[in-house]
Amino acid sequence: MPDMSLSEAAKWAGVTRPTIFKALKSGKLSGRRDDAGQWRIDASELERVYQPAKASPKPGTSAGNTGLSISDIGPELAAKDREIQLLREVTADLRAERERLHAERDRLLGIVEAAQRQLTHQTQPARQATGLEAQIAAREVPGSVWPRSARVRAWLLARLHRPG
Repeated sequence: MPDMSLSEAAKWAGVTRPTIFKALKSGKLSGRRDDAGQWRIDASELERVYQPAKASPKPGTSAGNTGLSISDIGPELAAKDREIQLLREVTADLRAERERLHAERDRLLGIVEAAQRQLTHQTQPARQATGLEAQIAAREVPGSVWPRSARVRAWLLARLHRPG
């Protein structure tokens, strides 16, 4: 097929000349200039970027179906119905699988939570602070000045918790 001018390309693609020109300038569509300085666009390049303009439907075809005659619609509908049925079956299978996986997840979460409860109940109860430890922790030791240094406070608390 020979190269087309801007007008021919616009008519073929069903768009305006400025649209074709902008596509050429932006690089979306490639073309070349001839000896006269006019744009020439290869038909295959135009087809790559644009679909051909819609022609009037052929006799025996509907406007929405290009190339299907009325006699072809019955088998086409049957094929589409079968495809829809298969998609519904796949969807039902996926939903059943999702429900099975949710049940498995819930079962495993129950096992993990039960194990966590057992572990937390087996740990030693926290030691109750003595009156002096509570006062030191609250920085209310009567008759003394609480050390300002964090290191000294940590040393005092460690000495209180050390046996012997």
